[in-house]
Amino acid sequence: MSPTLQELQSVDSTNRYLREEVEWGRISQGAVWAREQTAGRGRRERDWSSPKGGLYLSVCTPVKDMLPPLFGVSVGLSAVQMCRMWTQDVGLKWPNDLLLRVEEEGLLVEKKYGGILASYVQAPNGEGHAVVGIGLNLRTPIDVELGAHAMRPGRLVDVVDDLPPIEEISKTLSQMIFKGFEKLLDQQRPIAQRQATLMHEWETYVWTVGKRVRVLLSGETLEGDVVGLSQMCELIVRDDAGVEHTVRAGDCVHMRAM
Repeated sequence: MSPTLQELQSVDSTNRYLREEVEWGRISQGAVWAREQTAGRGRRERDWSSPKGGLYLSVCTPVKDMLPPLFGVSVGLSAVQMCRMWTQDVGLKWPNDLLLRVEEEGLLVEKKYGGILASYVQAPNGEGHAVVGIGLNLRTPIDVELGAHAMRPGRLVDVVDDLPPIEEISKTLSQMIFKGFEKLLDQQRPIAQRQATLMHEWETYVWTVGKRVRVLLSGETLEGDVVGLSQMCELIVRDDAGVEHTVRAGDCVHMRAM
């Protein structure tokens, strides 16, 4: 049976809604999307603006023998692969942002049009599940104040001339996500092989690789050049002294070339 896809007009948070469904044992694998969220959350409990004009979708699946964080990686891969069907001007920023490129005053500018948030929850029978939410700004007018380290927001419609209706996008994205999960959960293949395949595909879309970055860590800042990603999705940054640092979590800022 194919995973269910439920539509909501408005909800406080698709992730909270789906987590609760899993915790009560009402669903094991499925998806829900909304046209609006009234209390969306991003990483580190930051507010996530979720007005109409965007797509807010959450998916859940049993994790079985796979590491929960990799399901967020898989969702990001599915999302960028879907958007590449319409434009090549989209990519990923480590760890969980979706970017687009637009030309402004003769310069290519990166803007954020989406983000991903993954979490882990247990069903009543003790089975572990990944719940992953993704928000995409499709057509929402942009009128927000930016924080000190926030990226400029963008809209997918600005780089896609004939963007499909939201209902079609939600269905396509959900289908692609669960196909990705099938590969990740294919227990006929060794875990290491499945993980390596996912990371290899994901890295080809991560614009952070090869960039000069500033990573904001707890109590310190790391600046250097990104030389790659580990098999655990960690960022490998070489500083100006030639020392390589493996970064598991932090806020990453792409720096413009001087």
